Amino acid sequence: MSEFKQITSIQRYKVGRDLSHPVGAQAISRLLTDVPQFDELRIIFSWEPGIELGSSQPGWTDRPLKGVRTHFGFHEVLKIHYQLQCGWEVWVSPVKRTDKFRIQTCICEIGLPEAANWLAQSRPETWFEGRRVLQLGIDENSTELCFLETHNQWVVDSRIVSLR
Repeated sequence: MSEFKQITSIQRYKVGRDLSHPVGAQAISRLLTDVPQFDELRIIFSWEPGIELGSSQPGWTDRPLKGVRTHFGFHEVLKIHYQLQCGWEVWVSPVKRTDKFRIQTCICEIGLPEAANWLAQSRPETWFEGRRVLQLGIDENSTELCFLETHNQWVVDSRIVSLR
């Protein structure tokens, strides 16, 4: 039996009492274990709840996205980020403690397996230019999951999955 490898957590911010991170490093590591970038991935557990998808460029509050369709109503719970200077990072946003287990199930059963497929795609060298982000957002009632892929300030792809 092979030894379990865990992705390194480079930052785990404390969150308020009413918040909790929906997934931990062990679950993320198990679900992404077969991706080619596994040894390059780093996890950051954010201090604040995720932004509303489509409201701005991932990581910025004052830079609008171009090519946005309506994704308002989905709040980021996890994102995978690639930029040459930073490498591959998985950011986990805290959620309301009362919603944690519902969101954890969505992330583990649908979100991270889809993210693993996204990571496993072969890409031309030019794909790695700029900033690439795959955001996973969930609606307020945890009935839909949205995948939003961006390249710098542009929306590249989006998909909404019903959780019913």
